[in-house]
Amino acid sequence: MDLAQDRTWLDHLEVEAKKGWDHFDIGHVGMLQMISYTDFRNKFYGDADPVNPGYNWRKGRPALSAWFDEATRRDSVNWFWNKDFEADESPGFFRKSINEVLSSQGRASL
Repeated sequence: MDLAQDRTWLDHLEVEAKKGWDHFDIGHVGMLQMISYTDFRNKFYGDADPVNPGYNWRKGRPALSAWFDEATRRDSVNWFWNKDFEADESPGFFRKSINEVLSSQGRASL
């Protein structure tokens, strides 16, 4: 992750967060994904982050930080937030799923 690009998009979102958003949509879900990854790195590595040592995305972005904290408390987000994947991850399952799609398209199975 390039720190200069990271700061640019976060600074843009800070400006937008100050204006406020009228609703919560799929674009906000994408924002949450990227911000949550950045937040995870901050918490996991702290000042020892090998890519961006000492970087804290929240510093200087109070509106975005508040929006992130509020958005992650939404029921619709919490239902999925930081939950372990609980499904079949086997190669056989994925092969079967791919073959079902190929079959529905009239294409040969793997």
